[in-house]
Amino acid sequence: MINKFKQKWLFTPGPLTTSKKTKEAMLVDVGSRDNDFIKENQLVCNNIIRIIGVKNYICVPIQGSGTFGIESALSSILTNKSKILILSNGEYGRRIIRICKKISKKFIVLSSKEDEIYSIDKCEKLIKKDKQITHVAIVHCETSTGMLNPLVNIGNLCKKYKKKLFVDAMSTFGGIKIDFKKNNIDVLVSSANKCLEGVPGFSFIIIKKKSLINCSGNANSLSFDIYDQWKHFVKNGQWRFTPPTHSILALSHSLLLLKKEGGVSKRYNRYKKNYETLLKGMEKIGFTSFINKKYHSPIIVSFNYPKNKKFNFEKFYKKLSSLGYVIYSGTMTKKKTFRIGCIGDINSDIIKALLKNIKKTLTTMKIINL
Repeated sequence: MINKFKQKWLFTPGPLTTSKKTKEAMLVDVGSRDNDFIKENQLVCNNIIRIIGVKNYICVPIQGSGTFGIESALSSILTNKSKILILSNGEYGRRIIRICKKISKKFIVLSSKEDEIYSIDKCEKLIKKDKQITHVAIVHCETSTGMLNPLVNIGNLCKKYKKKLFVDAMSTFGGIKIDFKKNNIDVLVSSANKCLEGVPGFSFIIIKKKSLINCSGNANSLSFDIYDQWKHFVKNGQWRFTPPTHSILALSHSLLLLKKEGGVSKRYNRYKKNYETLLKGMEKIGFTSFINKKYHSPIIVSFNYPKNKKFNFEKFYKKLSSLGYVIYSGTMTKKKTFRIGCIGDINSDIIKALLKNIKKTLTTMKIINL
């Protein structure tokens, strides 16, 4: 059967454009309890840990999207005595808040505006004031805006006051170098289909072994119990429930491609060049970015809607998609914005092709003249 979907370039923070070889890695069916798959699954986890370059951490994969990983980690690490300080300046910070409400965990929130980074001073004052705080949660890259939050500064603060740091690194792990030891990270959650350039299907939790052992009995969910998931892997190398076999095979190959590319630092350089090409080109067309450039990540950029009354985002999006270029649909900020991702199996030449077609689309919409 011929695939009914036309291949398009994806400029989103996941799912994203993957290499042909990564897709080909999925063209085989494997048994979830088969020894070969068990070995491959262990290899994936080992290779993820090799990326961080620090011992005494465990990688626990969990079925589902990144949000599933976030919820499973929070559900497992927080006890009835815990209290987590959630730093929020966007949609994904707010999502952590909603999760903690749903799973009935104690939390306190320090909110910042969507175009502002976390205030270190306010965070420190709150930690000093509220002695019940045991954990601090941050979103490394707030992908609703493209904001890169100050991980090092927050990590230093947690180290100073002996608080455990929880990092949502969904859109940065594998694309931006993260020093686990220096940043005093206790738990980090990411996903297969972001900077590692795999496909959707599962997320993973990287956690200090001591902290993972202390998770026993904490989770108020069967599916989201990362301690129980880990114990099952230790027992027989198998997932408790049906694993995303094809996604595992895809990530196994994409991790080899990351190594072949030269590791995280080389991938960061490619993403940064993509970002610089995109920003320069969009500004030349007439677009402005939503947040200050000094806060930008090389992962994704949010742009303000143009003031031209003829601009209709839905028409703009659909026309670009028909040309084979998919940007992130819809706005996740209070102000009307749209986002364009810089990650995935793309380079600056592909970004230039996107820019060319953005100009073409805006000309068709009679917003600019070429």
